[in-house]
Amino acid sequence: METKNLDVRLDACIILQKESEQTFRALCSKVKTCKKKEELEKLIAPSNPKFLELPKKKQLKLQELIQQRLSLLKKKE
Repeated sequence: METKNLDVRLDACIILQKESEQTFRALCSKVKTCKKKEELEKLIAPSNPKFLELPKKKQLKLQELIQQRLSLLKKKE
């Protein structure tokens, strides 16, 4: 009985991890194609539930990517 519960929990963790990775990749691809500062800022806004669902490490990485993208956009102006 206990093994079944552990298996179910493990499966749930794996599913959540895969969903988190997919969300992270989707947001990263948006960062790469985004051309407006406002749109980039919306991606990491506290009102964006997809961003908030990401683990803290992924949030920090995404913020770093957005900062790099913003500096590139400023250079082009």
